[in-house]
Amino acid sequence: MAITCASAHADFSCLPTTTATQAAALGSEAATLGSAVVQVETPAAQAEGWWCLLPTPLPDGKRSYAPQYRWNLKKYPTHPDLAGAFRRVIAAPSLLAAVNVEMNLAKIPVTSGTQDAYERDLVIYTACQALAKPPYLVPIDPLPVNWCGTAPVSPAPVPPGWRTPLYGTFRIYTVVNGKLGPSTGRVATSRALCNATVPVVLSGTAKYYPLASGPVTEVTLCELVP
Repeated sequence: MAITCASAHADFSCLPTTTATQAAALGSEAATLGSAVVQVETPAAQAEGWWCLLPTPLPDGKRSYAPQYRWNLKKYPTHPDLAGAFRRVIAAPSLLAAVNVEMNLAKIPVTSGTQDAYERDLVIYTACQALAKPPYLVPIDPLPVNWCGTAPVSPAPVPPGWRTPLYGTFRIYTVVNGKLGPSTGRVATSRALCNATVPVVLSGTAKYYPLASGPVTEVTLCELVP
């Protein structure tokens, strides 16, 4: 079998097979089930990987498998409404389509170049290596040793100063009479540089400053990075 690599961040092409009983319970959707799952873990993240058989043969008649990955960073919940998501998936006419909808709704944005992006890429790389080692979970041709590419590189340390917190995104607010006003509807990314040369806006013990790249009339949550 030949191999085609699918994006780790796209919708799932199939769901993994866990047991024959589960496959039978899915009825007509059993044909869209992939291989069994490999599970991997890094200090900051967890991931599962499996193979999906792609529907269109290659020009030479061979069939292709694509790797699929499901990952989460340990500091974030896997789903904000897991029980509700389970009920919606079970009631849906298409299990695969419903799972993709729920995964996209629960997706936490990850900014390129951040520590979060590094931890995501590292756990996916680790899952890829697990899938690419014999004995394979599917009947495929031997894979080259560098099939998963190079290991991701941790981002450079952030220089000291006032910046947005390390994880997540942060609402940007207007300033009204020296206090937090309405939200602008926009967000700042993690570790964005803040402008601490202007008076701070306090909300409890939290400190809000303008972004270094933004107007002084808008502020976001900032902290001092030593």
